[in-house]
Amino acid sequence: MLKGFLIIITMVLVTTSIAGCSTYVTSPTAITQPKTTERPATSSPPVITRSPVPSTPNSPRLTVALDYFGIKSTHQPALVNAANTIQLLAVVEDGKTAKQFSYPSTKANTIVKDFSLQDLKSQIIFQTTSVGDHLKLSVLAYSCADKDTALAILDAFQSYNSSQGTAVQFYNNLPQSKQLIGYYEHTWSAAENWGSSQNEYQESDRDLTFWFRIWSANLYALVTKPKFLPEVKIQSVILPTAKVSFEPYIPSDYNTSFRLVNNEPVDLTINWQANSSATGNFDSGSVLVPKNGFVDVTKLYHYTTTGTSKMTYTISYNGAQVDTWSDNMSVTFFPDVKIENMTLPTNVRVGTSSYRTTFRLVNNEPIDIVVHWQLNSSIFIYDGANVIVPKNSYTDITSQYQYKNSGKDYITYIISYNGNQIDTWKGDMDIASQPQ
Repeated sequence: MLKGFLIIITMVLVTTSIAGCSTYVTSPTAITQPKTTERPATSSPPVITRSPVPSTPNSPRLTVALDYFGIKSTHQPALVNAANTIQLLAVVEDGKTAKQFSYPSTKANTIVKDFSLQDLKSQIIFQTTSVGDHLKLSVLAYSCADKDTALAILDAFQSYNSSQGTAVQFYNNLPQSKQLIGYYEHTWSAAENWGSSQNEYQESDRDLTFWFRIWSANLYALVTKPKFLPEVKIQSVILPTAKVSFEPYIPSDYNTSFRLVNNEPVDLTINWQANSSATGNFDSGSVLVPKNGFVDVTKLYHYTTTGTSKMTYTISYNGAQVDTWSDNMSVTFFPDVKIENMTLPTNVRVGTSSYRTTFRLVNNEPIDIVVHWQLNSSIFIYDGANVIVPKNSYTDITSQYQYKNSGKDYITYIISYNGNQIDTWKGDMDIASQPQ
């Protein structure tokens, strides 16, 4: 029988490990054996064991959005129009991808004033379907001399990467004229859920404050527009004394003063408003308060309504209320009427004889005044009556009394107007007993 040879190819698995992953490669091996008509012995097929593929951390979808930023001070003189005087730059990277965002864009102009709030309208500055092993956010704001300077800085940042240091270090090494307003940098790890657990952030550095969000699932609700206002306070308010003299025909002016304290590093123009619960808004003004300083405001007022009213002072900046102060003040009509020329009787004895007492009520007001006078005696009598005292004049009061008890009599005369005491007089006299 003709004998020949048959080449049989057997595949052998060779396992190699590359960068933590198992790769399986098949390598052919030639085996030569004689062809025979005998049935070969049967044997079990070889068992091949594969190396397990290492598990990778769950890398979720991630989005970063800038919502608002505010500038306390532009570090520049106030200008009516200024192109790109302020630049905001954000750099986001996760170890796999790096993104940059600038405001305003390279073709935009903006006017930024001290304590201005910019609405970025939920600007997405970074988005990925599978985030890397960390998330790093760098945000810096700087003042530019002109638009060309702003564009030159943005052009330079096109070549920036984290191997060159922090974003602020890179910025500080640029030759263009510049002035840093504020800088923020933070890195979140996978263990911190890449910052998405907190979701909403407000961060500040020097004269920069900004608001941003990080989320990995569904889009969260938009943030409410924040308040970005200077710290200016109303202090040292001095109202007139609680009982204010009220003269309807010849008004008297009384000082009211308050202090505006500016705790910010820039001069601020503050508007103030004065309000009374009795009359409504009655005065207002505008004053420049120096940086880290104060201004005292003093005003003179006269009052035309009696009673207790709530006085409120409110200050605002760019139309937004910054601080308020309130307290009560009483305004009462106390006319200038005095007790004068009091004459008590002498040699007074108990009995049926009458003794005369006289006193004068003097009205120093330009109108007739109705007052009530009252006598209080410690041992014998009470008396009183209403009397009209003519304007800028006087009225003499004469009374006759009989005394039934002896001893030392302590006497008080009181005059009042509308139930409010306006003057008093005190004295005493001896009352002798009836001789035996």
